[in-house]
Amino acid sequence: MKAPRARQQPEPLETRHNNLSGRRSGDEVREEMPYFFVVQAFVMATLVMAAAALLCAFVSRLRWAYPFAWRMLVWSSVGCVVVNLPVLALYLVPLAFDRAGISLNSGGSGSALNIVLAVGLLIGPVVASAAGYIGGVLLGYYLALRAASRAS
Repeated sequence: MKAPRARQQPEPLETRHNNLSGRRSGDEVREEMPYFFVVQAFVMATLVMAAAALLCAFVSRLRWAYPFAWRMLVWSSVGCVVVNLPVLALYLVPLAFDRAGISLNSGGSGSALNIVLAVGLLIGPVVASAAGYIGGVLLGYYLALRAASRAS
């Protein structure tokens, strides 16, 4: 007669691995936190600007603003995406060090590289998204002014 097997305790949440990435769930939440907020703000701002562009297109009294609205919408979206590409590349740096066999966890309070990566990964998405979005709005406004001056 076999003895009944002891029931295994589930792994704590901190050490469970995500099936898709192989990372621990705590690491995944920490790394993707800034983009969780950035994506929501980007979608809301894009929807508001799209509504404003549609309003300008269909209301005859606002039609003069339509060239400004659609250019600002397009270029703000492009600016936000393009500026975030280098920030997204920062997420590959720890992976590259890991593959090279270099440990970023030196056991101390943190090296300069760890601090730069932490700041870049936590604050970088917010700053880059805002800069790209505002830069795109300004570029769209400038292009609309230039197009309006050519039409006159």
